Amino acid sequence: SYSVTTCAERTALFRAVYEGERAFDGLALVSDSETCITPCGVCLQALAEFCAPDMPVVCANNVGVYQLYSMGELLPHAFSAADMRRER
Repeated sequence: SYSVTTCAERTALFRAVYEGERAFDGLALVSDSETCITPCGVCLQALAEFCAPDMPVVCANNVGVYQLYSMGELLPHAFSAADMRRER
């Protein structure tokens, strides 16, 4: 199960947060494969807790082909920091 591992995306996010970063302008993922990969669901949820839905996410492969998404496109119904501030 990938959810019990620590992916590169979460490692980078957690290190940045540890170093004091709380706002992010974009994310680039480059794979050494022929396909453009996107973050796994666990990584998307962690990213959504710190990144705006309109933040760009560039996913590229090993020959320079890329796809551009927004966080909101990749995880349209994320549980975010805004949800934690809502009255229940």
